[in-house]
Amino acid sequence: MLAAVVVTLLAAGLAGCGIGVDRGAYVKANERLFQQLPSFPEARLDSETSTAYRSSESGPVAGYSTRFDLELPAAATAAGLNSFFRQRLRPRWRLVEAIDGPVFNFRSGKAFVSINLDNAQVHVLEIAVDHAYYGKLGR
Repeated sequence: MLAAVVVTLLAAGLAGCGIGVDRGAYVKANERLFQQLPSFPEARLDSETSTAYRSSESGPVAGYSTRFDLELPAAATAAGLNSFFRQRLRPRWRLVEAIDGPVFNFRSGKAFVSINLDNAQVHVLEIAVDHAYYGKLGR
């Protein structure tokens, strides 16, 4: 019984110290967001990676960005992918940044989606998502 009380107090104390967000719940929400995005025909999910980011260098974890790498069909082109996602993401998603490469960043409410076409020539598409990116860290 005493051990349970100590564990409960320790958990409550750590939560109050700003240890960060619940990784599992945060990543699951990112995965749900990814599932809602348009799916390029014949693209196949190859891998998924989630990376933490912090409010400051030594601060608590503020969130997780989840990157999905997809294997594309041989006929896919960067121009075709660009057109596909721009047409299907609008009007819900607003293009907020286009970076050389090409990388296109979109926003819908607090959510962030990045479509990276840089590796389209080798038939790889990278899509990064964060369901709660905006509204924290001065964004």
